[in-house]
Amino acid sequence: MKQPVRSPAELLAPGRAIRNRQNKHLPAEWVDVPTHCVLVDTPDGKLLWDTSCPRDWETRWAPTGLQDFFPYEKVSDDEYLDSRLKQIGVAPGDIDYVGSVLTVVALVGISYGLIQGSSGNWTSSVVLGALLIGVVAAVAFVVVELRVRAPIVPLDIFKSRQFSATNAVTLLIYGMLGGMFFLLPIELQQVSHYGPTAAGASLLPITFMLFALSSRSGGLSARIGPRLQMSVGPIVVAAGLALFARINGGGNYLLEVLPAVLVFGFGLAITVAPLTATAMSSAPPERSGLASAVNNTVARTGSLLAVALLPAVAGITGDSYLHPAVFETGFQHAAFIASVICGAGGLLAAATIRNPRRPAEPQPRTDPLYHCAADSPPLRADTRG
Repeated sequence: MKQPVRSPAELLAPGRAIRNRQNKHLPAEWVDVPTHCVLVDTPDGKLLWDTSCPRDWETRWAPTGLQDFFPYEKVSDDEYLDSRLKQIGVAPGDIDYVGSVLTVVALVGISYGLIQGSSGNWTSSVVLGALLIGVVAAVAFVVVELRVRAPIVPLDIFKSRQFSATNAVTLLIYGMLGGMFFLLPIELQQVSHYGPTAAGASLLPITFMLFALSSRSGGLSARIGPRLQMSVGPIVVAAGLALFARINGGGNYLLEVLPAVLVFGFGLAITVAPLTATAMSSAPPERSGLASAVNNTVARTGSLLAVALLPAVAGITGDSYLHPAVFETGFQHAAFIASVICGAGGLLAAATIRNPRRPAEPQPRTDPLYHCAADSPPLRADTRG
């Protein structure tokens, strides 16, 4: 929700000095500034986020000097952070700090181990230690989430077969998407001799296709259900990934790069909108925000692991990046591996995703809800029949 607020003009005008509270009597010009706050749905109601601060705000901010420029003085007792949390039955101790730390340790340990091991050091004590720490932290995370009062990820959300299947497909698709988007610009620069700008611009049709087709893809999914698109889309993506293997030292954009980009982008346009909408709509309405966060996290985790693991599996080591011929061979292997995994994602969707039951009576039509899930799920699911 957005609400204009009044702000001193000197905060916005270059070269103007900000007045502190010792000089607050001096006249100041005030202007309207757009801002926003966040409403977070909880089982106990809505939490208005970022509208309170701790009682020791002046001590906390002292090292920066901000306490003189943004004093938090004229407030009532129930406007401090601890009071706000108490109003919804949440104590600071209920925040899942342990789960948050274990998540970071697990991802860092596993990713670091995979990256370092890809250089051929799989038996190194550092690599084995990092992988062991990461795996242990991941297991501990599951144990902690099952025991704490307010877990960062309530694991019972995965009891929904539709939700779990959607996130499994997300892990495969976005993992290969992240891995190939990491390797492809290097292939274009090192092997095909593109400049950095040309290598990046060569992938722009993917973005344009997502913007042009995602809303239509979402509308089609709302009419026929997500299963067909989530099954066919990854297979089209797989075909595009296989076409990337054709890129060589010639680097002809129209004959080698663009066909792969167009097929790949079309497959993403078919897949992404119904996938993200299904991930959100398969959870209870009060947990749609949690479902969106989990789906985003799964996508980013898949990309992270693929960037660490895919080059190693394809035979790309640290020295490969310096030798175009060696890297080209590894890139071709990576493209075929990613293609197979994306195809497996489509088969997984066909076997596990189910179309929701259509209502017996026609539902009143509403204004269309469009979104382009090029980077993240929409703010709310499109649940129209």
